[in-house]
Amino acid sequence: MAKKPPTAKILAPATNYYLTLYNTLSCLCWGYVLVMTCLHLTDVPLPEILNPTSEGAFSFQALVEYTHELVEECIKEVKALLTSSNNAVIATIIPPQLFDIYIRMTTTYDIVGGAVVIVQTAAALEIVHSISGLVKSPLPTTVIQVYSRLFLVWGITQKYEQSRNNPLYSTMILAWSMTEAIRYAFYALSLARGSVPGVLVYLRYSTFYLLYPLGASSEALLILSSLPTTNPLGGFKNGSWNTWDYFRGVMFVVWWPGLLVMMSHMVKQRRKVYGRSTGSTKIKSS
Repeated sequence: MAKKPPTAKILAPATNYYLTLYNTLSCLCWGYVLVMTCLHLTDVPLPEILNPTSEGAFSFQALVEYTHELVEECIKEVKALLTSSNNAVIATIIPPQLFDIYIRMTTTYDIVGGAVVIVQTAAALEIVHSISGLVKSPLPTTVIQVYSRLFLVWGITQKYEQSRNNPLYSTMILAWSMTEAIRYAFYALSLARGSVPGVLVYLRYSTFYLLYPLGASSEALLILSSLPTTNPLGGFKNGSWNTWDYFRGVMFVVWWPGLLVMMSHMVKQRRKVYGRSTGSTKIKSS
């Protein structure tokens, strides 16, 4: 029997360390996005641990206060716009007790938009992981998941201001960050310990019932918000619609059956896991 090359003994631990580090950092980044989004939407001040008062060359507290003032000024401007005569109908539709949180939802991008761009773009590494065989995730599923996110980040929210200022951006980010924080924590613990606590297994294979529809519907409606308001029939002839507009229109349509496909995939995964065990798993995927 042929012996394995010496590098094979080194490759397995190195791969495990790399994937553990990747999943841990991804979990922390998405956790940061989740916490900052929740603090912004609830208007809860940052914990004292994030506000050091030591005198020195750099004061994070000063940065936080400056950001807070900037966001508050932005909120005032948006509120003034919504309560103006041209947009008075919006203010009348929203209940007074929900008006402030609505305003904060429309400014969520100002708080976490930059972080989302970075961490979601870095997730393109998962395609490399699948192609190279570092993980056993199916390549088509991985490409669809990563591409759909990158399409929303770079093709929609980065290009169209109306999508960044849409309140549905906040619900999309909440769904993304909750899903990814749970998923990456699940894989990081599986790689580091070889087992995952039952509560985390339950969250991984149960929260998608709520988070997938919330995230996918928010994504689809953000795509819709980026489309021209004119009639698409004959829009190419009169110049009101271009090829990119029609492409986004097609993506809006296919998003809904795509949600059903992803939900079906997760339901099957859930049945496999709970048919085996709810206390531990050895699934190794990025």
